[in-house]
Amino acid sequence: MRQICLKQLLVILCCFVFLLACNSESVVTKQKEFTSEELRVIQEKLRNYWDELGRTYSIRIMSVGTTQEHLEIEIRKFGEFEKNLSGEEINSIKKSLFKFVGQEFPLNLEVIQCCRQEANIIGEIIKTDMVNKKVLIENQEKKAGNSDNPDATWVTLTEDGIILAKDSKQLQVFSDLSIGQQVKAWSVGISFLSYPGQAAVVKIELQSNK
Repeated sequence: MRQICLKQLLVILCCFVFLLACNSESVVTKQKEFTSEELRVIQEKLRNYWDELGRTYSIRIMSVGTTQEHLEIEIRKFGEFEKNLSGEEINSIKKSLFKFVGQEFPLNLEVIQCCRQEANIIGEIIKTDMVNKKVLIENQEKKAGNSDNPDATWVTLTEDGIILAKDSKQLQVFSDLSIGQQVKAWSVGISFLSYPGQAAVVKIELQSNK
């Protein structure tokens, strides 16, 4: 009789352990997998949110796209574009995106930081267009692609772009730019690869007059 009771107790214990194991597995939830089509639908929905998101967090949306696995968004600070976004700000932006869509989704959020690296446009101003507020910068020391032409880019300022004299925090105005000046410029976003190229820049730094 006692042996039977022990066997019954062992059976009960085994069942109890099994139930615990089942319950513990049920707590672990896998993140929902999204198809590329579902991600494109989310991307389209977010188009109606970019302006509000930008105003709320003082950022600009630079690019949006999808891969097979996730949504990719590139952003940058607006105005104080040389400052970093904090981890708290980035998490808040992600939560805001999830809230607008109504659910979490696989997201790769890249933050573009300006002006920490060497300027990607360097050279001499050879043309100015004061009507459209753009200047043509040519670099005789660099070739355009595989051609023999010097690297040349039409440059316009972004809405929050600035012009500075070298080693100075004094802001300049667009009319201070003139032919013959040596300049450096930091572009953001897509540059058009026509010749001359076209780029929007957040910062132009005057090096010297010719």
